[in-house]
Amino acid sequence: MTDADSSAIDPNGDLVIDSQQDSELVFVKNVGTGSQTVDVLPLTLYGNPWPVDDTRWSPSSGNSFMLLSDNQQLIVYRIDAAGGFPRNQAYSAGQGTVLETTTTTGVMVPIFVGMETPHGLLFVSF
Repeated sequence: MTDADSSAIDPNGDLVIDSQQDSELVFVKNVGTGSQTVDVLPLTLYGNPWPVDDTRWSPSSGNSFMLLSDNQQLIVYRIDAAGGFPRNQAYSAGQGTVLETTTTTGVMVPIFVGMETPHGLLFVSF
């Protein structure tokens, strides 16, 4: 990785590291064991590599909303999804956009645009 940025634990319990400028998510399975493996997922938006800063998964149960900070504008956004966020769905933030991320293909779809520097994505359950 040329630009390891943030890390998270996915719904399967795997470590996920964001390689920001490589436009990749790196999945480390069975961390610290003799059966540890690494898979790299290239990320794309409209068929082009797309760097992201953070990736997080919506909660597996209950209602939730997303919080996202925009460091340059000094704003924290609360993002609610009509009908709720799909369970265990990955979302990434980068290049002024929040994206729904498909972790089997790396294809991303924008869901919220117009920020300067989105960082610090997380979900709050209630």
